[in-house]
Amino acid sequence: MKNRSFVLCLGWFCALFAIAPAAAAPNADFTALALHESLGQMIDAEENLRYLIFGDIDGFTAAKIYPIDADKYRMHLLRNAGERAQMVFVDLPAESFLQLRAGVQTRIDRALDEDAQFKEALFPIEEAKWTESGVNKKLVLRDGSQLIGVFKRAQGDTLIVETAGGLQIALPDMQISQIIDLRGEVREGKFFRLDPNTSRLFFSPTGRSLKSGNGYFADYYIFFPTLAYGIADYFSLSGGISLLPGSTSQLIMLAPKFTFPLSPRVGVGAGFMYLTLTKEDGSLKLLYAVTTIGDDRSAITLGAGVPIVADAEEGGFILLAGAERQISNSVKLISENWIISAEETAVLFSGGVRFFGDRLAADIALMTMKEAFEEGGFPFIPWVDFSVFFGK
Repeated sequence: MKNRSFVLCLGWFCALFAIAPAAAAPNADFTALALHESLGQMIDAEENLRYLIFGDIDGFTAAKIYPIDADKYRMHLLRNAGERAQMVFVDLPAESFLQLRAGVQTRIDRALDEDAQFKEALFPIEEAKWTESGVNKKLVLRDGSQLIGVFKRAQGDTLIVETAGGLQIALPDMQISQIIDLRGEVREGKFFRLDPNTSRLFFSPTGRSLKSGNGYFADYYIFFPTLAYGIADYFSLSGGISLLPGSTSQLIMLAPKFTFPLSPRVGVGAGFMYLTLTKEDGSLKLLYAVTTIGDDRSAITLGAGVPIVADAEEGGFILLAGAERQISNSVKLISENWIISAEETAVLFSGGVRFFGDRLAADIALMTMKEAFEEGGFPFIPWVDFSVFFGK
């Protein structure tokens, strides 16, 4: 059991640190491929509509395909949408690339033989592909350097990027290996990031949503890994299982959550939390509701939960009061406090710091109860967790 738990924990860490470099690693010979000699390396707006390759995409300017390795290709698509430009990556397995190339060949041959009109896109790009969570982007270039800015416009296969200081830079698409949507704002010519982990405090949920397609991996005390994912903008699902070395029983958690934004500064959430121990009888089933008032920098969260039990008189209730305040570009102060009423009433206080970057966050806090000061000794219990975020 000890060996198996150690291997599982090691596997989590290896996977986390291997995914990002692997996704961003460029091919040494990074040259765009031509789907047909008459198209060249870049498919422009006129060629896309003539052969209806990707569909009638508003503001489309260019598409190019690059080889990543023997079995994988990456397509770069650019367009102008409103006052800004957009660029997306679409990964293609070798089979899809070959089918696309053959389809383009067939359509070009038909267009030469007759006045052909194509009704369906050969490789349709859905509007959802262009969905973004913010206008500020971090660009990771092929040489490893990074740039933060806003996509102002696309000129063919070139992006015009404006930095926080107002400098405009023209970047060919081939120089960009990764695009990360940033949560933050520009103030006085500088970019200030926001906490990426706003859907929870230390452990308890807030009234903010985890947007569709976004998620995070979190690990509490190292031995309790969890995973959360936004299935829709209003619904997310999280769950986890402990990996305690040497233990014959492990803790399992499942927690769906619905969120309802009432205004830009007020969000309401409701959900269900299920906790159980393997190889043990009994479990905790909790219905809860939370409200968060404020913005991503400063807010308070109030909540209440009711355990689901056979005897209502034995169920009791749980009250939550939390607060958060961002004090710098990468630090937020958080307090999470509970009143738990069952056979006896217990009050739990906590306070700590969240350190965060664009995709990573780590919480360090101290928890205590009134009774801990009466018993003597060190009255605090440390709290430690970290999170890795993924998605749009």
